[in-house]
Order: sequence, then structure tokens, then C-alpha cells
Amino acid sequence: MEDATPAPSSIEFALTLFFAIVTAVAIGVQTRPLLGGTVTQDLTRMCLSGVAGGLIAWFLWRYRKGDYTPDR
Repeated sequence: MEDATPAPSSIEFALTLFFAIVTAVAIGVQTRPLLGGTVTQDLTRMCLSGVAGGLIAWFLWRYRKGDYTPDR
């Protein structure tokens, strides 16, 4: 019997993306004492972290869907 990975749902992707955004906000807030800066720089860090987190969530979701299997 093979171990089949369950098909990912849209809810799973939405939760992953939500946690990526929460992480991005946390990174933007927590790095301010280290890197200093203004609100604009904080927002820039949050946006860059959010985009990176969103891409990671998207690739993980596609991986779970099976888009990166050897037979493709």
C-alpha cells in the first residue's frame, strides 16, 4: 500500500498564506530595533517578506498538489 499525500485544499493554501503574512508583519516589526528606520522602511520590509512568504506558500501548495512530480 502506497502512502498517498492527501490533495491540498484552498483552505490549506489560504492558511499558509495567512501565516506567511503574519510572519512578514512580525519580521517588519521585530527588525526595527535592529535595522532602525522609518515606517516606510518597515512597510517595505513587510512587503518584501510578504511576497517571499507568498511565493513560498504558493510553491509548497503546488508541490503538495503534485505539480513537481518526475512524470511531468
